[in-house]
Amino acid sequence: MIPKRILIYLHEEHASWLIVDEAGQTQQMVLRGNLADLTPLVQGHEIRVIVPSQSILLTQAFLPKLNPQRLKQALPFALEEQLIDDLNDLHFAVGDYQTIDNSFPVAVVAKAQMDVWLAALEKAAIVPHALIPTALALPYAIDNEYICIDDDIAMVRTGLYTGFTCDKNNLATFLELQFAETESNVSGIHLYNFSTTPVAITSDTITVNEILLDENQFLEHLMKWTESSPFINLLQGPYQLTQKTTRTKKIWALASGIALIWVGLAFLNNIGSFFILHHATANTEQQIEKIYKRHFPQASAMVAPRQRMEEKLKTLTATANKNNFLAMLAIVGNHFSKAKGIQLLGLDYRGNRLTLNVTATTFDNLDTFTQALLQQNLVVKQQNAGMAGSTVKANLLITQGAL
Repeated sequence: MIPKRILIYLHEEHASWLIVDEAGQTQQMVLRGNLADLTPLVQGHEIRVIVPSQSILLTQAFLPKLNPQRLKQALPFALEEQLIDDLNDLHFAVGDYQTIDNSFPVAVVAKAQMDVWLAALEKAAIVPHALIPTALALPYAIDNEYICIDDDIAMVRTGLYTGFTCDKNNLATFLELQFAETESNVSGIHLYNFSTTPVAITSDTITVNEILLDENQFLEHLMKWTESSPFINLLQGPYQLTQKTTRTKKIWALASGIALIWVGLAFLNNIGSFFILHHATANTEQQIEKIYKRHFPQASAMVAPRQRMEEKLKTLTATANKNNFLAMLAIVGNHFSKAKGIQLLGLDYRGNRLTLNVTATTFDNLDTFTQALLQQNLVVKQQNAGMAGSTVKANLLITQGAL
């Protein structure tokens, strides 16, 4: 079932909002209102907030596909040349990885600006589920650009996760610059004008479709567009916690109920578990006796089975370890067969050191393989690790002593 929804549009000095029920019917629409008036109505609604794109940079980072932790570390430095502010003062929100050009779409905004928006919402007891830049609240279609004119501001969506905001009077100039820089294949421009004055955009090669709408229809269109087009949610990282308060309470209540049920079942299950464990213990003792007699066929009785098996294993291990190469090769081969995304290109053994030339699909796979070897009391050093096309290539130097 579609939930009840509230769409809030934060202007510079005021807010507008639209409330719809499960059937999508408008329950309330307020233009240029006070958020405090919305406080009694937010319970039980999914809340999306649209914030001005003037304060947000929409860009992309060309990086290999990384896990969230590595991406968080690499992202600021990948975009450093595009930014003038201190990296520590900026918040980075990331969209879905784009395999077509191996990039991450990114929205960059000052942490101070995020705090201003969220403080205004918190003051009205509003916990948002999403914070959406205005440019990404517009529709999206391949080879088309969508423009919305609100008062003196022009909001432009140029791609799946790209767009910009500018003064209405400079719109034509910004579009010309954008087409020149990107060599765009745009075939159509759709202009939604909610302002009181028309905007003229002319082109010899691009079809311009201007739609004049009343301001009262503005929020209804934004609600429809944000439900059908992808966007980057700014509520990520440290800001993601603000939307989890109510959900966390529900989770704890559910967890408490489940815990009580579990305790009751565990109590009733104790008697049955005793008989099951007793049977399993007897069966295990029989298996131990069979293994013991297989290794010590001359023994008339089973005496200290664990100690005798450990002594025999140490004897066999000491014999095998006399050949360091075979010992290391056995360990490496065992873990190599279990490793995911690792391919061996070659190996070399010199001076008690085994060198593996490998490729990996990701840095994570390479790190997992390395950690597995380290846990076997081997010393492993990565050398010349780097990207080779879409794969990671590295040399692993392995020894049983210090490198």
